[in-house]
Amino acid sequence: MESMPTTITLLQLSERLRNARKAAGLSQEEAAAKTGMLQPTISAIEAGKRNVDTLELGKFAEVYGKPIHYFFDLNFKDESKSFIALQESRNFIDSDRAVLDDFRIFCQDYADLEQLVLRKVNLVRVFEELTVPKTKQEAEEQGARYANQFLEIFDIGVEPTYDVRLFLDTIGIKAIKRKLNTPDCTGIYVYSPELGHCLLVNRSGNRQIDRFSMAHSFSHALLDWQSMETNLNFTLCSNWADESLREYRANMFALNFLMPKETVEKVWLQIRTQEKPGLLDTIVIARYFGVDYESTLYRFVMLGLVTASERKILRDALSRSGSEIDGLLGYKISEVRISGEELYPDRYIKLAHEAFRLGKISVGRLAKYLGMNIYDTNQLVQKLSLKQIQN
Repeated sequence: MESMPTTITLLQLSERLRNARKAAGLSQEEAAAKTGMLQPTISAIEAGKRNVDTLELGKFAEVYGKPIHYFFDLNFKDESKSFIALQESRNFIDSDRAVLDDFRIFCQDYADLEQLVLRKVNLVRVFEELTVPKTKQEAEEQGARYANQFLEIFDIGVEPTYDVRLFLDTIGIKAIKRKLNTPDCTGIYVYSPELGHCLLVNRSGNRQIDRFSMAHSFSHALLDWQSMETNLNFTLCSNWADESLREYRANMFALNFLMPKETVEKVWLQIRTQEKPGLLDTIVIARYFGVDYESTLYRFVMLGLVTASERKILRDALSRSGSEIDGLLGYKISEVRISGEELYPDRYIKLAHEAFRLGKISVGRLAKYLGMNIYDTNQLVQKLSLKQIQN
C-alpha cells in the first residue's frame, strides 16, 4: 500500500500563495512592495517556477494575514477561496477594499476560534428546501412566510426584535458592522462551506436603518445559501434601492421579522386618532419597532394602511423635516442596549477568551483577535481571571 504524501508540492504551494494574495485583495505589484520582493519574483513563485525559503514564507504569512503553516500543511483548509470572488468584484470603490479585507479576516478568525474551542465551525441550516421566487407576489409571500416560521421556530414572539445582531450571535452567524462608501450598498452576505454564514452591514450612522439592513442581510443567509453559485458566493444588499426579486424577498422578510403584522395593527389601533397614519403616527410606530421611516412606510403599504402615492408624500415630508421633528419632540438615540456598535460581536469575544483560557492561543494572539494592544489585553485578562469562586 502506498504511503500518503506528507508535504505539498511546489505547484500546490504556488497555488496557495496565489490564492492568499488574491484573498488579501493585493495585486502582484502591491504584494511585492509589501514583502520587499520584486514583482517578477512574485510571478515566478506563483507560477511554480521558483522555490520559496522560510524567511520569504514568513513575509508572505505576515502580509497575507495567514499562519505560516497554511502554506505547507496538507491538512490546512484553504479558506481563502471563500472570499476571492468578493475581493475581485468591481462593484466596490477602491477605498472599501481594506474594509472587505477586514471582513474576510474577521470571518476566518471567527471560524478558527470556533474550531479551537468547539471543534467545529458553525454552519446554520434553518430552512433546507427553498425555492427562488419567480414573481414579485411569490417573493412577497415567501418573505412573510419564512419570517413567521422563523419567529415561531425560535419562539421569538411578535414583540419588536430590537437587537438583531445579538440574536444572530446566539445562533452562530458571523456578523459585523463596518463603514462602506460604495453607493447603495447596505450590506454583504458571503456563504462559505468552510467559514459558515458571514454578514457585513454598512454602518450608516442611523441605528434604525442598520437594524433593518441586518435583518435584510440575515434573510439571504437563511434563504439564499443553497442557490449560491460556486464562483459567486456573495450577495450585495441594497435594501429598497434594488428591484431584484431576491432583494425584494429579503425586504419582505425583514419587514415581517422586525414588524410582525398583528403587532403593527395592534399599535396602530392604540394610537389611532384619524383614518390613516400621518407624520407623527409614522414616527411613533417607527420608534416603537426600532425601524427607519422608509421601511415603516413600506410596511404601512403592505398592510393597506396607506397607498403607494400616500407613502411617497409622507416619505418626502419626513426626508425634509424628520430629524427636526425628532429634535423638537425630544427624541434621542434609543436607550435600549443594541449590539453592533462594538468592534466585534459578543460570541466572538467570548470564544477568543475561552481559547486563551484553555491555553490554545497566546496573549499576543488574543490581542490580535480582539484588535487590542498587548498591555490592555493583559489588563483585561487579569481582571477577568477568577482563580476560585468563593461560596
